[in-house]
Amino acid sequence: MPLGKRASFEAFLARDLSRGNTMKPRTISSLAANAEPRLPFDLGEIVVKHAFERLLGTISQLAASPSQAAGRLLSCVSDRGPARAAGLLAESFGITDRYVIEEATFATLCLDVFSHAIDDIADDPNSDNILLAHVGSLLLAKAAQTYAQLVAGNKRFWECWERYLKEASEAERFLRQDRDRFAPFEQTSFVMLGQKSALIKMNVALYASLTDGWNLQEPLEGGLMAVAAGIQLIDDLIDWEEDLDSGIHTYPVVLTTQRYHTAKSLHDTTNSSPVVVEVLDVAKLKMEEGNRLFMAMGAFSMVRFVDSLIRRLEEARTQVKWSSEPQTLMSEIRRGKQLSWIIGPRLGH
Repeated sequence: MPLGKRASFEAFLARDLSRGNTMKPRTISSLAANAEPRLPFDLGEIVVKHAFERLLGTISQLAASPSQAAGRLLSCVSDRGPARAAGLLAESFGITDRYVIEEATFATLCLDVFSHAIDDIADDPNSDNILLAHVGSLLLAKAAQTYAQLVAGNKRFWECWERYLKEASEAERFLRQDRDRFAPFEQTSFVMLGQKSALIKMNVALYASLTDGWNLQEPLEGGLMAVAAGIQLIDDLIDWEEDLDSGIHTYPVVLTTQRYHTAKSLHDTTNSSPVVVEVLDVAKLKMEEGNRLFMAMGAFSMVRFVDSLIRRLEEARTQVKWSSEPQTLMSEIRRGKQLSWIIGPRLGH
């Protein structure tokens, strides 16, 4: 989709504020066909910041307790990757209205924290599960309320809402099931790695509902799931020992067991350069797969965003390739921050 000329973000914001942002729900029509972009599709720090601060205020009201659980929720929302993706995806649909993008950003962050709450309930035995359950549920409701203000009773949108929640739940249960680390990590498992972050697809359904751009839904969703799978592989690489302690055999452990038969311990072999490099290569392939789909749909800002992730991955891979000390390899990677930077802007949870 040709992007045309773009006014500066500051000029757009000034005009948007001067007109009082009078756009009402369900008044968007054929934006994809005739709207000239007015908002830079990196979304801009101002729009992200507004949605981010709004979320912090919401969490502070819901979790007034200074408990560890509330603190973790507040800390996890410093991750702005989901917020950025909400804005970047608007490009393919021609949506440039700041009100819509900020509402989508806010709803996405609500869903992201909901997912973090569910993860903490499942993973952290020291969590305040009652508080997490209540706050997570209320943020899920807040996201639904925000979407309803934009799409009202759009049947197709709410069918997607239900489907994405079911997909995320299915993936979580699949990946947490008891599995033999000697069992193959099959294609279904890679699909589930991405599907775990199915809620990020809500932005596609939202924008498709507002513009009737449903022809873009399948490829954009496919791109998101491929990139999410790549990011999850990196997360599993960094956290494989914690996952193993919880009885979860993630791809790095399965790969080590099946492909790398050495006299070394599981710890040393999984943290060795050959295994780490192979996991990073698979993650890169998934991200590149997603980028091809984004490129085909004219989602050029998403392409640039994912390219920035791939560059960090390549920097980490170069560092790993020349390291020969498994005892210190992962700590060196964490200090280098390339991989931590990638899983920081996680697309889902």
